[in-house]
This record gives sequence, structure tokens and C-alpha cells, in this order.
Amino acid sequence: SNIIEWLSELYKGSRGFELGTFDKNLLSRTMKAQSEKWEPLAHGYILDVIHLAHRFVTTLLRHVCPTARVREGIMSVLMEPLLNIYRRALEQVQFVLRVEHSNPQTINHYFNDNLEKSRQKRLRASLEKHATFQTNGHSVPRSTIALDDIVQNHPMSNAQHTVFEVHDILKAYYKVARKRFVDNICMQAADYLLVTGPNNPLKILSPQFVSALSDEQLEEIAGEDIGLRRKRIALAKEVKDMEIGKKILAGVS
Repeated sequence: SNIIEWLSELYKGSRGFELGTFDKNLLSRTMKAQSEKWEPLAHGYILDVIHLAHRFVTTLLRHVCPTARVREGIMSVLMEPLLNIYRRALEQVQFVLRVEHSNPQTINHYFNDNLEKSRQKRLRASLEKHATFQTNGHSVPRSTIALDDIVQNHPMSNAQHTVFEVHDILKAYYKVARKRFVDNICMQAADYLLVTGPNNPLKILSPQFVSALSDEQLEEIAGEDIGLRRKRIALAKEVKDMEIGKKILAGVS
């Protein structure tokens, strides 16, 4: 298959003088190549969650604060902490990716289970053509194979054996790593930082946050509209001028 050919080329370019072993960096290189699409998929996913979280915040503000000017003022104050949260979520995705692209490691017992299944599947496929089927009184035919056929079954070179071993290890590890990666992105970057964590976007607009705003910020958010303020000042000046004029007229009379 294509992946066996690809692994063979990588092995040829990395093998040394060791017998029956392979370069310790070979698994890292192959795993990084196999998981190269994880980054765009993870970024696409977390950007979708960020978009949904931000849309929820803006929709909620529109519901509880129908006045557009006040709503825009609140949003202008919220944008910096919101962007910091979104930035942390993206940084967490990058952190998880860096970890997964480092040395392959796991203590998950499913890795050993998957590896053993891959080896057994490969061995079974190589022996099946030598098998004979017998009923021996059983309703379901059973396959049997002679011991000599097992021993003489297409002996592989050290290089071929190593390539197939790398393939089985990579396949077993990829299954474990993929599930771990998906869970970590979902739990850490999406759920904890953007939805349910103590510093998620919905927790920003709290009494503590409002009490920390300066007078200038509060005035900008909930203060009088500039146009109305100018009209009010102009009207107040007219009233004052009229009162002065009234006093002057009263003195003349």
C-alpha cells in the first residue's frame, strides 16, 4: 500500500547500523506527518466555538439592553477582555498541538491492545492462503494450517520487518492519540475556556467588573448623548439669558 511504501522510504533515509531496530525519531516524524491535518481542523473547530460564544454575548446584550448607544458602549468595554479569552483558547489549541507533535508517549492500555490486534491481523492475512478448511463434525468449517507452512511463510528481511513493525505501532498509537487530542481540544480550549470555566465570556460582565470601571468609562457607556447634552446646555443658557433679561426689564419698569 501507499503508506508502506512511504514508511519504507522514510526508514531507508533514517536507518543506521543497528540490527532489527529503527531511529527513535522515526515515529515522531511519521506521527507528525500523519497528524498534519489536525491543526487546521482544530483551529476551524475552535474558531466556530469562538464565533458562537461571541454571537451569544452580543445577542444577550441586545436582549437586556435595547438602547443601541448604551449597548455599543458596554461592548466597547467588553471587547478587550473578550479578545483575551479568545486568544487564550487559540493558544491552548497551539499548546495541545505542540504536545502531540513532540515525542509519542502514552500509558493508555488501549495502545497495547491495538498494537497486538494489528500484529495479529497482519499475521493472519499472511497465513490465510495456506489454510485449509475442515468441518470435522462442526457445523462451521474451521481453518487449519500446517506448522511447516507457518515456518516457511514468506520470510521477510530485517528492513521489511521493521517497516511493518513501525506501521503497526503508528496505527495503534494514532488511534489513541487522535482520541486524546479531540478530548483535550474539546475540554480545555472549548468547554473550559469558552463555555463553563470560571473566566468564560459570560462571566466578564459581573458586579466586580462594573465596580472597577472608571467614571469616564461609565459616563461613556451610560452618560447623556453628546447631541442631547449640547441641546440641554444651549437650552439652559437660553433660560439663564431669559432670566437675566427678565430681571433687567423688571428693574427698568
